[in-house]
Amino acid sequence: MESVRTLHVQDDKDGRVLLAVVAHELRTPISTLANAAAILRDVVGTNQVGVAALQLIERQTRVLTRLVSDLVDTTRIDTGKFSATFELIDVTEVLRWAAHTCKPAMQSRSHNFQALLTDGPLYVMADRDRLTQVFVNLLDNAIKYTPRGGMISVFATAEGAQAVVRVRDSGVGISDDALPCVFELFSQVATTKPMSNGGVGIGLALARSIVNMHKGTIQVRSEGSDTGSEFTVRLPLHSRRF
Repeated sequence: MESVRTLHVQDDKDGRVLLAVVAHELRTPISTLANAAAILRDVVGTNQVGVAALQLIERQTRVLTRLVSDLVDTTRIDTGKFSATFELIDVTEVLRWAAHTCKPAMQSRSHNFQALLTDGPLYVMADRDRLTQVFVNLLDNAIKYTPRGGMISVFATAEGAQAVVRVRDSGVGISDDALPCVFELFSQVATTKPMSNGGVGIGLALARSIVNMHKGTIQVRSEGSDTGSEFTVRLPLHSRRF
């Protein structure tokens, strides 16, 4: 069975201070990488090796940028500086954009992807950028823990008065005793299988905080090792009036 391990720091406060310091220190080198990649794009031309290398640099730079954003937002939540602008949005549009953002990473691992979205919009009152963070983090988690050639699926539908989104993967799965811990800061699935780097356990904790801020819920289920996992987000539906 796969379990969840926690990265230990002296205490929670120290860990969050460390996050803030790391995020600050990473901003400059990431910005430098992005600028260098932009310059290289004009240099490599149509050279296939150069183009492939440049695409790799750009993809990993985007990953680092998202990681820093998550680090910053995690510290902002604790200090009460985490802001959100709520507006009427369509959840299916946000899901499509999140899938588009994660498409290069899925392609790099030869994942199969399917999106089964309800006909018509699913309107909720939400912060578009924050909700995008949630779905990108859930997809990124599925990518990390799903072997090459595995399946990742996204479902969106209305159930009663809720918009329900499910992100399902055919990855390593999670043991019963580990399920309650997956949304804790610094927790990550421990696996001996050759997976992508599991990260430091920030994305899912941030996703839970954002979903809670939207008066929704997020849950995970898995039947155990090698059975994959499914994350379910429920948000209050909004009845749009024209």
